[in-house]
Amino acid sequence: MKREKFKSLDEIVLKIVGKRCVNCGEEFQIGNFELGFYEHEDGWFVESIGKTLWLYARCLNCDYQNALWKLENR
Repeated sequence: MKREKFKSLDEIVLKIVGKRCVNCGEEFQIGNFELGFYEHEDGWFVESIGKTLWLYARCLNCDYQNALWKLENR
């Protein structure tokens, strides 16, 4: 599957703001989620890191790890 490319982690954070946690429904704003990532061949290429990463937002309200693809497809 061909995925969107990102220039930086900041760009990804801005894409997550305004989305809702899949588990508890909390609306993501700066400060109530943490961006997480790890190397993964099916992830998104991030130019500033130079690698393909699996991206997720960890909700600080319920601790659920929201995969970016789930947030984009809601």
